[in-house]
Amino acid sequence: MASAQFSTQMTGSYERKEWKQELRGRLLRARVATVEPGPVAMEIGLTTGPGRNWANLWKPLIDSFGPVLGEDPARPFHPAVTA
Repeated sequence: MASAQFSTQMTGSYERKEWKQELRGRLLRARVATVEPGPVAMEIGLTTGPGRNWANLWKPLIDSFGPVLGEDPARPFHPAVTA
């Protein structure tokens, strides 16, 4: 089975809500498939400019992945978590 792929280039501050909204919107427009509940593996590649700390990107990035991980429509930046 081939792995789904999504690629995009983001600019601006990841600290702004608009950044997360834009990434989530791009995932929705790409019509990515929502994974079934259970364990998931994702490979994410990040390239940042000088002076940026990639470790600060992980939280807003994952918050935006509700279209992939599943989410409650009333809470779009809280991906589904299963036990």
